[in-house]
Amino acid sequence: MVEIVSQKMSGSTRDITFEWARRAPGIRLILVNAEKGIIRLTREHRYEKGNDDYRLPGGKVFDTLSEYNKFLLTKKAIEMPAKEKAIAEAREEAGAEVADLEYLTTSINGTTMQWDLVYFVCANWTECNQQLETGENSVPVDVEFKEAAKMALDGRMSEHRSVAVLLCWLHKQGCIRVN
Repeated sequence: MVEIVSQKMSGSTRDITFEWARRAPGIRLILVNAEKGIIRLTREHRYEKGNDDYRLPGGKVFDTLSEYNKFLLTKKAIEMPAKEKAIAEAREEAGAEVADLEYLTTSINGTTMQWDLVYFVCANWTECNQQLETGENSVPVDVEFKEAAKMALDGRMSEHRSVAVLLCWLHKQGCIRVN
């Protein structure tokens, strides 16, 4: 799941080896119904937390590091495989058949831990049956925009990168105001 990557770097006085951890990127979806003023989240049991958490639906772009490393050799942009995976994850986790996915942003985790999350927005989706993978425990939950903002702020959503992206998106849409 995670590998250590080393890179030689030359400085003005000496050479050093810089190391960082790398994990294949993930995707997250902001599924909205503007007419109803709702966003679809998922309620998932998170074993690392020992309780349930609300999340933007999503998952991994690649299932293994070797798949991701092969992709890196192509030097292609991550958006296409991320978009394909987002379509699948919407169906699997959120019970949503999506169309017209729009790339929103990529959250870069940091220098010493490379684990990017690619975010998409979809305002054109229909309900479908979930297709959960073995071990997944995800329940689709539709909440009003303001309630989603409250959940992000009061800790019911704990993936902080997604909290930040969601709040920024809600603000840009005029759904919440920051004074």
